[in-house]
Amino acid sequence: GLKFLNLASNYFLILPEDLIANLDLDEVNLELNDLVRIPQNFFKNSINLTKLKINSNRLNIIQGSPFSTLENLLILHLHNNTLPIVMNSLFSNLTSLEELRLDNNKIGNIETNAFDDLDGLKRLNLSHNNFASETSNPHMNLKELEFLEELDLSHNSIHFIKEDFEMSAYMKKLFLNNNKIYRIHPNTFETMEILEILMLNHNQLKFLPIEIFTNNFNLKELNLSHNQLLRIEYQLFENLLSLEILNLSFNFIDQISPDFKYIDLPNITSINFEGNTCVNDHFNESIFLIIKEENEEEEGGVNIFEECIENFNGQIEDITVPHFTTISSLNEDASDKGNNFAKEFEIKVFFTTFFVNFFLLMIN
Repeated sequence: GLKFLNLASNYFLILPEDLIANLDLDEVNLELNDLVRIPQNFFKNSINLTKLKINSNRLNIIQGSPFSTLENLLILHLHNNTLPIVMNSLFSNLTSLEELRLDNNKIGNIETNAFDDLDGLKRLNLSHNNFASETSNPHMNLKELEFLEELDLSHNSIHFIKEDFEMSAYMKKLFLNNNKIYRIHPNTFETMEILEILMLNHNQLKFLPIEIFTNNFNLKELNLSHNQLLRIEYQLFENLLSLEILNLSFNFIDQISPDFKYIDLPNITSINFEGNTCVNDHFNESIFLIIKEENEEEEGGVNIFEECIENFNGQIEDITVPHFTTISSLNEDASDKGNNFAKEFEIKVFFTTFFVNFFLLMIN
């Protein structure tokens, strides 16, 4: 029998309550209509429904519990509507739900027990809403989502992450980018030991507690770009042994801890330090951007950061770097030491429009 019903893009304002009453459907698509409400009993007999899309309509309120019979529902899309609040009864009995999209609404508040029945939820998107730390605290209502693996709170107006930001121990992807965050509690990510991707870019961070990433041993990508960071302490990255991608671009970093050379990041493949104003006695007016060549053998590697410092201090004369390739030409105004360093390493140096004095890359 019929399993998939697609009613998208039909300019429906209201749905007849018995439209699918006698159909045993697996999937219903109601997106891109003009729906302003959902009849309370519309899904009453749709007990086998696994995917429901009601996104991109004109819903500004969903009264009662129209989804309460959908105990087998796995995916629910309600994004691109104008919902201002998530009420307690909205997701009653959705114990099998794994993916919930509420992004691009006008949500500024989540009632205390709104997610209590979402025992199996793995992916939650709350981006592009009206959350603000001063008026609402969305993470207060997410503590019970113990199997949540991916949370998107980006593009809101969150100003600070409080001490009660308690997330699932299964969290793998966390998006907090494009908010107004200027302060994060030191224990914010403490329980997220298997976190792999953390996006904190496009905020207003000037400082990060040195212990903030202590337990994030499995973090692979960390984006801190487009903030207002002034200084980077080496302790921030001490335990990030799985880190592959680090983005620190477009901050105001003018000081790098000299102890950075002792940090071991064995899996690092990309560090982006574009658009900063680093001033360091070890470096001249140039920025070294070196990209690890793919498919190269790993044997024979050196700690590039440490060798760079030693070379500028005149302490070494001959170093070979088998793993790296040049990406731009050397600025002709660089100092003699800078030129010698570049020649020895066969590295061409890109001189940015800002007089940036930093080179940071570590590899086993």
